[in-house]
Amino acid sequence: YKLLHTLQGHTGWVMNMISFQDGDNVRLASCSGDTTIRIWDPSDDYKLLHTLQGHTGWVMNMISFQDGDNVRLASFSEVDKTVRIWDPTKNDDAILIITLRENPRTFIIILAPENNKRNVLAVGFNNGEVLFWESPETTENCSRSQNN
Repeated sequence: YKLLHTLQGHTGWVMNMISFQDGDNVRLASCSGDTTIRIWDPSDDYKLLHTLQGHTGWVMNMISFQDGDNVRLASFSEVDKTVRIWDPTKNDDAILIITLRENPRTFIIILAPENNKRNVLAVGFNNGEVLFWESPETTENCSRSQNN
């Protein structure tokens, strides 16, 4: 293998990197121990498009998913104990859509299809719980499922 490019900008360990579709464009997202998620454009010499800020601890993992017509990122920080949903497609400052839940030791975030009707966000925790959320009509309320 031959090194093609080096992304620079994070000041802490890079914990994960993913690609996602933004319309006709592919974007890259990296999350780090510096508490940020950075969005990169590989078609423009890996230009840094913007930095998502809001976590107060290491961003351990993230996924991308479709929410209707919109792409979203879900990220978690074990340190600040939050799972956050972001809109990564804004050319200006990207926005935090909602903080789903505070809970220590979040390990897994996945997108789970439910009866082929909709996608729900599934989050696994170290206490044995897996919690599922659907996208709320508004971002003001997103409650914990009582079904284990």
